[in-house]
Amino acid sequence: MRALILLVGLFLAATTALAAEYYFKWRDANGVWQYTQQPPAEGIQSERINVSTGRSEPLPPPEAAADASGVAAAAANNAEIEKRRREACQAARANVATMEANPTVTMLNADGTQRTLSPEETQRQLELARAQVTLYCAPAPQR
Repeated sequence: MRALILLVGLFLAATTALAAEYYFKWRDANGVWQYTQQPPAEGIQSERINVSTGRSEPLPPPEAAADASGVAAAAANNAEIEKRRREACQAARANVATMEANPTVTMLNADGTQRTLSPEETQRQLELARAQVTLYCAPAPQR
């Protein structure tokens, strides 16, 4: 019984940590939307997106236009950001496909042991994976 309570506590802690995660949405120098876990360089207008609710809130407008080095640094990171977004998209799609194809889903606990998820837990994890697909796999809007 203690083990079950501990497992539920660990699962809830992990889910709570995931639910509090934020991402930032902003346009780069080429007008392409970027989604990152870190806010953009100072002076770039952005929105903060709460992953658990899907809601975004604009951050205060930049006080001054970004200097050339900030824009250059942001442009230099675009390729890496896009690569990570594609990798996250692929992983999220694979998670959805796995959970839809397999009625029994197991997860690793913090201590490395495996446990089988209940149907309700599986459904919640499937919803989270679908939300990740929406976040990571959306095409970048064009100007």
